[in-house]
Amino acid sequence: MAQQPPPPPPPAYGRPAGARPAPVTTSAVLLIVLGSLYALFGVLIVVGGGALADFIGGFAGVAIALGLVVVAFGVLDIVAGVKVLGLSSGWRIGGIVLSAIGALFALIGTIGSFSGQETATLDPETFQVVTESAGPNIGGIIFGLLFLAANVIALVLLARNGRAFVR
Repeated sequence: MAQQPPPPPPPAYGRPAGARPAPVTTSAVLLIVLGSLYALFGVLIVVGGGALADFIGGFAGVAIALGLVVVAFGVLDIVAGVKVLGLSSGWRIGGIVLSAIGALFALIGTIGSFSGQETATLDPETFQVVTESAGPNIGGIIFGLLFLAANVIALVLLARNGRAFVR
């Protein structure tokens, strides 16, 4: 009677070596999407500042500089997202820091949207400036909360899944 070959080893448990867990992929996609939106908003700020340079004078330079900073932040967010997809542990930390900064600015923007806007009009009869409160900015609140939630989710997913970045 011939000997039978030994049975094959049991399948490995868990994920294969080098595979990326779903939470890491989710956080990377969030970083890329947020970075794209930040870069788009930054470009709009730069273009708007340049277009209104004749009307707003020296403030146009401030708007353009702010827009370039927002574009740079968006590009860093995109790069962090791409590098997180490649399981780069250094960029994981960068993604955490960028998400924390993005969450902070989203929180500040959301709080600022609650304060509302004031409109100034000139009364034609008395030639006095009349200011009226327009109430909270609902669109700003919604966008601020969405950006805050996306940044916090990306931050938490990156912070909790550090073991995926160990080689």
